[in-house]
Amino acid sequence: MMNRMTGVVLEQEGTHVIVLTSTGEFKRIRCRGRLPEIGEEIFLKTNTYRPFVTKFSWIAAAAAILVLALMSPFAAMVNQPPEKAVAWITVDINPSLELTISNRERIISAIGLNNDGRKLLKRVDIIGMKPEEALIALTDEATNMGYIKQAKENNVVISVASADKGFNSQELEQKLVAATQDVLSEKRMAAVVQTVKVTPEFREKAKKKEISTGKYAVLIEAVNSGILISEDEIKDNSITDAIKKAGGKPEEILQKAHEEKVEQLPEKEKKYLMIAGQIDRNRSSNEEQGRDKPAATEDGKNTAGNNEDQTLTKDNPARENDTEKPGNEQGNSGAKPAEQNEKPATGGPGTQKPADTGNSTNNDSQRETNTTIIIDNNTRNRDNSMN
Repeated sequence: MMNRMTGVVLEQEGTHVIVLTSTGEFKRIRCRGRLPEIGEEIFLKTNTYRPFVTKFSWIAAAAAILVLALMSPFAAMVNQPPEKAVAWITVDINPSLELTISNRERIISAIGLNNDGRKLLKRVDIIGMKPEEALIALTDEATNMGYIKQAKENNVVISVASADKGFNSQELEQKLVAATQDVLSEKRMAAVVQTVKVTPEFREKAKKKEISTGKYAVLIEAVNSGILISEDEIKDNSITDAIKKAGGKPEEILQKAHEEKVEQLPEKEKKYLMIAGQIDRNRSSNEEQGRDKPAATEDGKNTAGNNEDQTLTKDNPARENDTEKPGNEQGNSGAKPAEQNEKPATGGPGTQKPADTGNSTNNDSQRETNTTIIIDNNTRNRDNSMN
């Protein structure tokens, strides 16, 4: 008959651990699956038969456990190297995220690469989690927020970039895919979870373009396959929507990106940049031609021609519309020319005939002079009669 007892892990040896049991014994035990951490308490199988245990054994066991409990935090701080970034994960659902992994295999930084990514991170705190735990939390919340739905074609793209030669990116990719698929399976959501291979240098290029590493790799593959998608179109849209709008099939492009060897990325990126550059030049040329073309008026005549016509009409005195008429803007108020006005009284001093200059602009000043002369003559005639 078997029973269970506990033990504290003192040391790790490959797939085995050295355990100090509650009976004061040291046992070397083989572990299947996850390897327990040092200082962790585990359950052990044993027979119901209890061997004779001396008082000294219990005291030694208690002392060993006490020393281990006191020393473990200090030993962990002393023995572990400083925490630093060793790898970066990008996840595209459509929320686009980048997670930074430390040498202690935990998330030390998380940023949203688009608006949806920032919204998602406000709902989930993944700092300190293991990468696969973070993917479980993110996928679960993305489903709750409606980014993954049953009624749509769902694709999740994961990329891992690491500059540490000892870091196993492929193993981590497998864990992340499995964790994501487990959540989707529990929620009964159909989705394709795909990985793409990238390098730290490639990540830096994508970062400068403000695109996730995974999206940039898919964008390059799409353009190389004849599906013309711009960087702006893929930044804030899901990969699925961007490819569909451009007339492509998302699953085919994603499969090609997944199968792409990392050594071929530079050559494909070079081709992508040439194609994208040509598209930008054509677009700029069309915009310039549109700016140079004269604007059309409602009657179909261009503005430049109308302006020229107006200028000629204004400056040409021979045109019919420019003939002076009574009441025009040149000061002629509609009265007869000065020589046809009533003549002022003659014979009195100061009387003079207004000069005919032939210029209608002087008519008003001449009439004013004539009126003054008439008033003066009448005044003199009145004064003479009184005398």
